[in-house]
Amino acid sequence: MLRETVHAPCCTAVLETAAPVSDMLFVPGRAWLLTGHRDGSVHVWDVADRTHVRRLHDPVGPRTSVRLAIDEPGRVLAVAQRGVVTVHDLDTGTTPSSFTTFNGVVSLAVDPGGTLVAAAQGATAVVYDVATGKRLRRWNSTVIRSVRLTADGRHVLANFKDGHTVELYDLDAGQPAFVGSAGGPVRASLADPDRWIIAGSRRGLTFFELDTPQAGRRSVRADGGITALAQVDTDEFVAGGGNGQIQVWSLPTHAGPAGPEQVESVLGSGPVIALAWHQGSGLLASAGEDVTVRLWRREPAGFMTARSWGERGVLRGGDRLVERVAFSGDGAYLAVTDGGPLVRLRSPLRRTGGWWSSGPPTSRS
Repeated sequence: MLRETVHAPCCTAVLETAAPVSDMLFVPGRAWLLTGHRDGSVHVWDVADRTHVRRLHDPVGPRTSVRLAIDEPGRVLAVAQRGVVTVHDLDTGTTPSSFTTFNGVVSLAVDPGGTLVAAAQGATAVVYDVATGKRLRRWNSTVIRSVRLTADGRHVLANFKDGHTVELYDLDAGQPAFVGSAGGPVRASLADPDRWIIAGSRRGLTFFELDTPQAGRRSVRADGGITALAQVDTDEFVAGGGNGQIQVWSLPTHAGPAGPEQVESVLGSGPVIALAWHQGSGLLASAGEDVTVRLWRREPAGFMTARSWGERGVLRGGDRLVERVAFSGDGAYLAVTDGGPLVRLRSPLRRTGGWWSSGPPTSRS
């Protein structure tokens, strides 16, 4: 059961869990935070009611990494744990399918409509049908770093650990629709499969225009490279740099020689590790290597610093860096983790409140 605490006079909440966090996400449309842990357990928390809702998966042992992925409506959740992907229907509480895949899944994705699940490990990627659990596609390439199903549910965007390559795989055709080199190790990517792919690498930004007879490639060098990307809307995205800069870029609305155009730049104080954008509130959260989380608000004059705070000590991570930041669907909460047993929750839209924390999830039946 969650216990009220008074550790600090700020509008912060802390979930204290039994094992280090390996993944976390908010359920769209609900005040639910899902946490996956390095003992194999998966928990559901109601951050509004300050309760531990239920445990979806029991602990299975130490050094067990969990990966989570969810669809846009917040109904279909996929959990990868020790070589098995389990699909949960959060509306009905049922598990419509599960399938055996490989141990140590490094990336997991659900398409926005909740019909497909993609998983990757090593040099192999697979795509499954959610309703039947049937494997639809499997392909091998160089070592895969991440996979993401595009909004149309027909393509998989993959980054490779060879450092330089991004691939758009066509699920209908069963072959790559596009393969391009970013000229440097790729750290993040975005894609509109009918228009463009954007890759952020140690050298900067690379823009591949797909709606031309031969995909155009334009590169923009950035000091410190690009370390994180977040899409703001269909025509804008945000890039975080190794030099602490956060840049806003406008995408071209039609094919032509003009690539992305930088429209704004703000400066933090350390290399950017993670970005999260909340559309409804116009808030951007950034986490840097200085163990500081910054909140930026989109104003007519551009992004303005709304708040910033240090996470060192609070997450008890010592010198560990913040790994993930995530907004709840309504923007009322921002979750921060450094991969330790604590998840810190902020209320970015208000400035008053208190701390709360829980004992280990196992303390509630």
